[in-house]
Amino acid sequence: MSFSTVSVVGSGPVGCRIALACAVEGMPVRLLRASRGDLAAIRTRVTRRLGIAVERGEITIAQRTRIESHVEVTHDLARVADVDLVIDATPSDPRTRRALLATLEARMSGGAVLATASPAERLVEIAEVLRRPDQLVAIQFRGEVHDLGIELSVLPETAPGVVAAARAFCALLRHTPLEQQSQAPRVGYREWLSQPVAAE
Repeated sequence: MSFSTVSVVGSGPVGCRIALACAVEGMPVRLLRASRGDLAAIRTRVTRRLGIAVERGEITIAQRTRIESHVEVTHDLARVADVDLVIDATPSDPRTRRALLATLEARMSGGAVLATASPAERLVEIAEVLRRPDQLVAIQFRGEVHDLGIELSVLPETAPGVVAAARAFCALLRHTPLEQQSQAPRVGYREWLSQPVAAE
């Protein structure tokens, strides 16, 4: 298993950083704004970040044009249907994020991998609402596009092929991830619903 196309759901600073890190390596990426709003502002954010990279001498103007051509900005959740990897980068509260990830999973192809940028300790809670928890990982990105730190977290039941593909994805971004396996106890869905909401 390997990833050739990516959808990043969430177009804030984290989502843009992830999308550009993929585009820098030549990977087509769809940057989805999870809420309604002006897509022009997202395109401006992408252009501004690339402009800063040019000013710092990290990329050339020609590279900026190529990188920008790999990023598609959209509202359409259907754009997750034919990609290999979907990354949730939304700043949602835990309950909203679980609902979103369940929706994304329903729209994804059966062989695609679902990743979340949420904290590793949330991975078990997220898995509770998914039909294919063996295809779930957490990938957290820290720092800027040209100075990323990556943390990869998996569940005990995450499929070996998914783990290998996630590692290869991190390697494509030129990083060896700090890797850990979530050992948090399972929480039943009804029990989880009865718990108070804690902000991330």
